[in-house]
Amino acid sequence: MLRYYRYVNTNNETINPPFNPQRLNPEHRKSRREPLLFHPNEVARFARDGMGITTL
Repeated sequence: MLRYYRYVNTNNETINPPFNPQRLNPEHRKSRREPLLFHPNEVARFARDGMGITTL
């Protein structure tokens, strides 16, 4: 099982860090208590550009 948390664009000091094309960027949150959510397009972008995964 891969541990994707290493690749997520999060920061303990900032709720919504700026976009980082090298990382998986979560949706914007209003508070730290909100769960991290990822748009399907962002997950696909990260899989393609960040991890080099392509579809068959």
